[in-house]
Amino acid sequence: MHTFYVTIRGKVYPVKAWGPRDALSVALSIYTGERRARAGRLKAVVRRDGEHSVVLHVRLTRAVGPADHLQKWDFQWE
Repeated sequence: MHTFYVTIRGKVYPVKAWGPRDALSVALSIYTGERRARAGRLKAVVRRDGEHSVVLHVRLTRAVGPADHLQKWDFQWE
């Protein structure tokens, strides 16, 4: 297992996972408060936050600093 740092809306979630997809899934579960959350669930989260248009930035790194940047997801719904 590895430690990934998933940043969602400026908050860093340190997650132990086997790979990037697992780390994202775990962090989203923590963020939404639901078990086995997936990227598609972010749409519901955005709606629940009461925002009509939002860009949700999700960043995944293997270190706290920006040097070891692995992947970045940008989700946007109107």
